[in-house]
Amino acid sequence: MKINRAFYLVLAAGVSALSLSAQAQVANGADAGGDVLEEIIVTGFRGSVAKARDLKRDAVGSRESIVGDDVAAFPDLNLAESLQRVPGITITRDAGEGRQVSMRGLGPDFTRVKLNGMEVLGTTQSIDSRGGTNRSRSFDFNLFASELFNRMDIVKSTSAEEEEGGIAGAIDLRTAKPFDYNKFTFSAAAKGSYSANADKVDPRGAVLIADTFADGRFGALVSAAYSKRNTVEQGYSTVRWAAGGWTPGNISNSIDAATKTRLLKTSSAADALYYPRFARYNEYVHDQDRLGVTAAFQAKPADWVQMDLDLLYGKLKSDRREYNFDAFAFSTNNTNGSGKGLPEIKVDDVTIDRNNIIAGKFRDVDVRSDSQLYQDETDFRAATLNTKLTPTEDLTINLYGGYQEAKFTDDQQGMYVFSPNTSFSYDFRQNDKVAAQTYGINVTDPAAWQFFQARLRDQAVDNRFRTVRLDANYALTDEFHLKGGLDWRRFTYDSTSHAFDSITNLNGRALRGVSLTDPALAGTFTTTPYKFGKGLDAPAGTPTGWIVADLDNAFAKLGTGAVVKPVSSGFPQGVAETTKAAYVQADWDRSLFGLPMKGNIGLRAIRTETSAYDRDPSFPAVSISRSYTDWLPSFNVVLETSEETRVRFGANRNVTRPSLNSLVPAISSVNTSGKTITYGNPDLDPFRADSVDMSAEWYFGKQGILAAQPFYKKVKSFIVDGVQTMTFRQSGLPTSLVPADDLDVTYSFNQPVNGKGANIYGLELIYQQGLDFLPAPFDGLGYILNYTYAYSRAEFQPAAGVTKKYDLPGLSRNSANATLYYETDVYGGRVSVNYRDGYLQSIPGGNGNDVSGYHSSLNLDVSLFYNINEKLKVTLEGVNLTNQAEDQYVDSVGDRVYSFTRSGAQYLLGVRYSY
Repeated sequence: MKINRAFYLVLAAGVSALSLSAQAQVANGADAGGDVLEEIIVTGFRGSVAKARDLKRDAVGSRESIVGDDVAAFPDLNLAESLQRVPGITITRDAGEGRQVSMRGLGPDFTRVKLNGMEVLGTTQSIDSRGGTNRSRSFDFNLFASELFNRMDIVKSTSAEEEEGGIAGAIDLRTAKPFDYNKFTFSAAAKGSYSANADKVDPRGAVLIADTFADGRFGALVSAAYSKRNTVEQGYSTVRWAAGGWTPGNISNSIDAATKTRLLKTSSAADALYYPRFARYNEYVHDQDRLGVTAAFQAKPADWVQMDLDLLYGKLKSDRREYNFDAFAFSTNNTNGSGKGLPEIKVDDVTIDRNNIIAGKFRDVDVRSDSQLYQDETDFRAATLNTKLTPTEDLTINLYGGYQEAKFTDDQQGMYVFSPNTSFSYDFRQNDKVAAQTYGINVTDPAAWQFFQARLRDQAVDNRFRTVRLDANYALTDEFHLKGGLDWRRFTYDSTSHAFDSITNLNGRALRGVSLTDPALAGTFTTTPYKFGKGLDAPAGTPTGWIVADLDNAFAKLGTGAVVKPVSSGFPQGVAETTKAAYVQADWDRSLFGLPMKGNIGLRAIRTETSAYDRDPSFPAVSISRSYTDWLPSFNVVLETSEETRVRFGANRNVTRPSLNSLVPAISSVNTSGKTITYGNPDLDPFRADSVDMSAEWYFGKQGILAAQPFYKKVKSFIVDGVQTMTFRQSGLPTSLVPADDLDVTYSFNQPVNGKGANIYGLELIYQQGLDFLPAPFDGLGYILNYTYAYSRAEFQPAAGVTKKYDLPGLSRNSANATLYYETDVYGGRVSVNYRDGYLQSIPGGNGNDVSGYHSSLNLDVSLFYNINEKLKVTLEGVNLTNQAEDQYVDSVGDRVYSFTRSGAQYLLGVRYSY
């Protein structure tokens, strides 16, 4: 049966179930657990586990919750790291901490994130191999300290009253409110955080003050959290592998004829031989300052009126210093006119494994030391106001308004030095992640190096949401409620960037090729700040340091501040999106064949209007608008087969709109010699998906649950990189982009397109139990176990004219979590392990590699506490105790190292006081 027909049969079955049902208790809405948190102050990890379990049990649709185990104390230091312990969720990391979230086999773009009920988007930056600056719809969770939040709800099965946007699911972040406590509450926490690689101790602290007044009718709360984090990542990267480009006469006669023939083949040949494009050692020094402030005001001036005002401000300031030591000549045909590029390199010897050159000796190689300073800042502001009116016992009206803005800015300064025409070798036979490399120079001797160039870049991303919503809930009877609502949302994304990459004239002098011993460069260079190779199992002979720019002094001494970036280097672009929606939903709380049954059935209609623009000064300005309408039915039901068991079923249709950088009509390249043009596609349709969720759940004891949760998603179309051939005139692009003689010449046009869809199948298993039935002292034990399996294959184009099936990017087929905890009134702790299968990052992987991806990961965290008294607690935590690497690769067959880094373990000792 086709899923479309099945959907409407499901909806019809829901209506029929209503007519069969008998008397039950009054319905309190689609999610009866929504207000439970205000009634109980949750303390202790065991209590937070029990509360999260009860919220899941009382919900109608499939969902999970995480609640704080104390005032201003979330279970993990980072929200993403808490979310990874939820079945169905996996995360990506940056500099050792969680950054983005994937759910049920779909990447971060498919998960909708809300803050106090309003959709939000926060942007940060990572190193290039991990995606660089976030210009997508995915939320960067490392923007906030976890202490600002006391609850997260993960919604896996949506209903009509839920705003659309996340076909994987939705995550609602909730900050604390004064009515959560209903009395004066004060809490403060202070920690010292030690990073093993950086060998530094950094402060981390949080404070919360809340009180209620006038017999609990008014309340106010303020909280703040600050943390400083110094982290050092070290590792190796290749910036992908490539094939071909050698000059035949430069290949040694000692290399056999068959190997020589393969060396000269390009990536289009099945037996081509691949080499690392950069072969570089990396050191990333991160210095982060994170500040968050929340304020909440609640008022109940009359029994039928309640107003909630929530404010949040967040600032993440990050300085990242990158030191790369690379053989960059392998990646270029001519190193910007200076020295030798790939065609000039002499190949003396190579060792082959499959299609990979795993070891080689070369001459006339330019090596380079790249030093870059990234100074990033994200300012996040959000305000929401919700007014709940209950004019009669049967009618509830909610008026909601919200505004969110996230501004990201990045200033980059780079300084490059090189040593031309030296000997160079690399060898992966001892360590397939970090090559042994030798150089024909003393890498720490300034006399061996020359100035190459400076680089200046800046970029900015501004995301804004405006939301207005009206919801009404009318009780037709004690057991049947009718809901309806309207909402309007306006989202804008604006991005700019400037780049000036080849600055060689500074302080009135041409510096390219000038020795670092020249007085003009005195005091501008030093050696790497940390001993290289810590925790990497690097081969013997790996350099422990090399010449780098003194990033605190070099730019000022060389006068880069006086350099004016050319206007033509700017790339203003953006998207404006307006959504108008209406929904109707029926909720019931009755019984079926004598068994309690709750559910909802509804339909949501949305109209989306988008306008995308690009004003790159190098090309004519482009602005394109379009609109489309979607109808989204949903049905959810839960049957209480006994006091301890639940059976759930849900079916819904949802959409996720295309990634922002895909919608922008930017022309990223025009190659008139190769006859190729690459640009965005503002006419992309959204991802549309039909989903079915089921679960069977057994609740026992105070914390126990055993559950099996199968799920299925049919995604109608995925956005893939497409190639079309036509004459330039047929493309409709501005004719000024190419010479007049090329207007009727055939070009290849590369842009994202709506490709074929895919089915996603999965199963989540949950087993958690508190062992309080055991005799003391074992009654404080408990454990939480979950496992997720997800499977999907879709068609992609890894190369022009080639179509193959791959797993979806971001999909790990297997993921699992295990937490063992022990807790008494005085002391306790927990050990948590998280495992994630490897997954693909992108298709194609670039430079002839069919994919890029990540290998599997295993993370171990430990948390201990001791209560000195009822108000004072001491904590000790260890994060990433396995020193798990970020292990990236390219090519599904060649399995070639792309980037391999380790950031080390982190240890935190703290104290918390609550009153």
